[in-house]
Amino acid sequence: MDKNSHIWAAIDGLSKSDLKQLYRVARTLLFRTSFRDPQELAHEALARALAGTRQWPSQAVPFMAFAVMAMKSIADASRKSPEQARTVTFDGFTAEGVSLSGSLWASATASPEDALIESECEAERQMQLEKLRRHFENDRQVRLLIESLANRKSSDDIRTELQCTRGEYEALRKRLRRAVVKLFRRGSRS
Repeated sequence: MDKNSHIWAAIDGLSKSDLKQLYRVARTLLFRTSFRDPQELAHEALARALAGTRQWPSQAVPFMAFAVMAMKSIADASRKSPEQARTVTFDGFTAEGVSLSGSLWASATASPEDALIESECEAERQMQLEKLRRHFENDRQVRLLIESLANRKSSDDIRTELQCTRGEYEALRKRLRRAVVKLFRRGSRS
């Protein structure tokens, strides 16, 4: 008997509904990981279970709960990986799957390809920031918010600079997030 036969049986026993639920959970775990697709994360968890690097205590834990916890652990490890640690996502510049982040490579041993990628990312970031600046050219507070976020200021510093309350700050961020979604949604022609 194969040592993984109970895992294969559990995988084979997953219904379409179970798989949809697993992928839905995986989608919520993707943020700031190296995984770009929920199925990729779910399949990684199942592959690790089959490889024996994730042990399923089948007598104590239902398989779906095990799979979800494995995905959570894998996603957390991905977020903490050196590759992900080198990527800076600007607070308030990510909304509903639309990211205006620029990657800053910290490695002193970066290859020429990394340098080219970095310069392309920075050029794209600057174009995105310019598009936002034009969109908010008549809204001084949101423009200041954009500049402050681009300069990596803390929310407390930004609120002090804008002389606004936490509620007013959150309202500004909400306006900015909505504009980000509108302007940078995949397939957008704006």
